[in-house]
Amino acid sequence: MKRAKTILLTAAALGVLALAARAADTDFAEYRDFEFPRPKVIDKPADVGWLRTTIDLWWLAGMVVVGGGVLWVARWINDDAHKVALNPVGWNLATIATALATLVAFVLIPPFISLPAALAAVVVVLWRYIPLRNRLVLPTRRLFTPAHRRVLWKRFLGLFGMKPPGIEEKLAKIAKKHLPVALFFQAGAAASPAEAPPDERDPATAVKEVVAEAVERHAREVYLLRKPAHLAVAFKIDGLVHWGHPLERLPGAALLQMVKHLADLGSDDPHFRVHVPTMRRHLRFGVTVYGEAESEEVRLVVRSDDEKPRRLDALGLAPDQAVVLREAADRGQGLIVAASPPEMGARTTICAMLDALDPFSRSIVTFERPVAGHLSGIEQNDLTGSEQPLAAILKERIRGDYDLLMVSEIPDKATALMVLTGAQRDQLFIARSEAPDVLSVVTELTALGVPPDVTAKGLHTIAAQRLVRVLCPKCRVRVTPSGELLHKIGLDPSHVQFLWEESSGCEACGHTGFNGRRGIFEIWRIGGKSRDLIAKGAGADALHEAARADGWFSLQHLGLLAVVEGVTSLKELARVLKTGT
Repeated sequence: MKRAKTILLTAAALGVLALAARAADTDFAEYRDFEFPRPKVIDKPADVGWLRTTIDLWWLAGMVVVGGGVLWVARWINDDAHKVALNPVGWNLATIATALATLVAFVLIPPFISLPAALAAVVVVLWRYIPLRNRLVLPTRRLFTPAHRRVLWKRFLGLFGMKPPGIEEKLAKIAKKHLPVALFFQAGAAASPAEAPPDERDPATAVKEVVAEAVERHAREVYLLRKPAHLAVAFKIDGLVHWGHPLERLPGAALLQMVKHLADLGSDDPHFRVHVPTMRRHLRFGVTVYGEAESEEVRLVVRSDDEKPRRLDALGLAPDQAVVLREAADRGQGLIVAASPPEMGARTTICAMLDALDPFSRSIVTFERPVAGHLSGIEQNDLTGSEQPLAAILKERIRGDYDLLMVSEIPDKATALMVLTGAQRDQLFIARSEAPDVLSVVTELTALGVPPDVTAKGLHTIAAQRLVRVLCPKCRVRVTPSGELLHKIGLDPSHVQFLWEESSGCEACGHTGFNGRRGIFEIWRIGGKSRDLIAKGAGADALHEAARADGWFSLQHLGLLAVVEGVTSLKELARVLKTGT
């Protein structure tokens, strides 16, 4: 109905103008002897009112431009109306009628009337169409909003090589404010398309907002915590929890129900999928529910469908450290231990080592609780929920035809003996430990009751690590440390003129001051003297000196090098090492 009114109003306006020009033809008699200063371009028949005069070249060019503009608007409305499903047939009729009326006006009405009339007709159509389509698209796709006008203003000034102050920051905020997100059920059916209009009454809209914020802030986990008066939302970014905007009680409850509905909690692997078309990303949100009723908590783990294990070279290893780990993994026997506190990257390092191997030339099996990530060509066993001891599982498999076995933990003496004795034969083992450093791995094996000589014979290489947040290169600040501080942390003031610290953040890093994480590693390839000391049950000081002789450097030493290089800050290094500096 609205489009029909628009067509009628446009046609009526042009018709009135045509009749007025015809009726007022005698009023132009005094101007018939007027000659345009421009040369004649087109001769007109003398029996048609204003055509007795001439058309100036500029008027003709204006007609061509306006006519082309009308056709462009008609084509754009056709394409856009199909995208947003806004009655394409009706709006095509409106634009076709406008184009035909413009053509007729050019023939029947003088150009100084027909050109403004054609422009007015186009403006009327756009004035009626744009508000309707803006209601159906995400905020980032709305036209002639304040945000869109800033973009147009930037483009206009850019034609003259100019840039308004602060425009980049404003545009960055606009771009990050809303992100189109499509939701899919676990089975694959679409739950809410990316271009669905935002509706505060629809819980899918709330899910999209949380998902979009998680994607924009590069969060790996999202926590939804039910509180008495609201729903708290938190994002784990670079290993730290950042609180988001809470939701009121009723919308929060609807959001939780929608997440459960999308994930199908009754399945073995509850999750839902997300598509972000502007980033061309397909994401998987694993869902875990803890507690009930008022104490309910929901944990979402974000994974990308195209996510692959990181390469050893991309973890932060020094070149010589990467060589040591590759050589250790290429061996046919021995035990490699990757040690770190929880969520400090040991699993990622193990996956990178396994991914660097050829699964077709070596038979590889893993025993994980839970499985960290998919590894192509490798047999992976998820022990989550298994009541059978790991030692018993290994006893069944260790006699199989496997070249390499990976275990995600060494929980007891039986498992440790099984791994270390197997490593002395013709099998390679990789194990994960939560020990804080390489020397503590030996101490933990001894604490489990493993004889020192068994540890010495089976253990080959130990890698301990931490993950430090990387300073944002766009907003980090340079500071001049005091000589006292440099002496305290073991740096020479004559060689260190300045250090880098995090700022309050910028748009690029989400106002955290950091952008991503990388590892710092200490690696101990156990040499002959060190092996003898382990077999004799030597103390920590003796092992420390022997490890230095084997080329080992501590996490603190290598972390300070990263601080001097500007990779991270001294505060961040102290946080992950917990040294209190």
